[in-house]
Amino acid sequence: MKVHAQTQASAATPQKGVTPSGDTTFEDARDATRAAAGDVVAFEALYRRHCADIHRLSRRLAGDADADDATQEVFIRLWKKVGSFRSQSTFRTWFFRLAINVLVRRARGARVSSHRIVSIADDHLAQPPVNVDARMDVVKALSLLEPDVRAVVVLHDMEGYSHDEIAQLLNIGPSASRMRLHRARATLRVHLSGDSK
Repeated sequence: MKVHAQTQASAATPQKGVTPSGDTTFEDARDATRAAAGDVVAFEALYRRHCADIHRLSRRLAGDADADDATQEVFIRLWKKVGSFRSQSTFRTWFFRLAINVLVRRARGARVSSHRIVSIADDHLAQPPVNVDARMDVVKALSLLEPDVRAVVVLHDMEGYSHDEIAQLLNIGPSASRMRLHRARATLRVHLSGDSK
């Protein structure tokens, strides 16, 4: 199952908690149960339903160059672990927790140092950058953060999750989420303003 480039160019990006087909909680739980029993068609339905969101998350946590492979790794992990889904939360919440774990672990292994970032406005963290160069600067700046800290920035400022939701996804306390976000913003501000050496 290879991630196609069309997921990158998806015109309509679903909002957090909403998939293109609307409320899919029942369908997700049903398909997860069937996929756990080896039903490939049910797994493909989960893939189609969540691929765009996972690919977007992969781009933000793993970077554009690694997003396809990272997304594929998440879905391979899902195929192996879907039998452990127990409906104690929604499938989407459970799956995003799994995906974030995979992506953060992958980022830890692939962490590299980056060059100095040119200056752009601070508010680009919460909004899509206005041009390709600015977007590249934000991506490079994010790559400078420790993966656990980067995950909080992506989930809070880019995906719109609350600190309570992030705490559940990352298995940390809400105060730890706030502290990581504060630390990340301070670091990003230095790099994005051009003050780092």
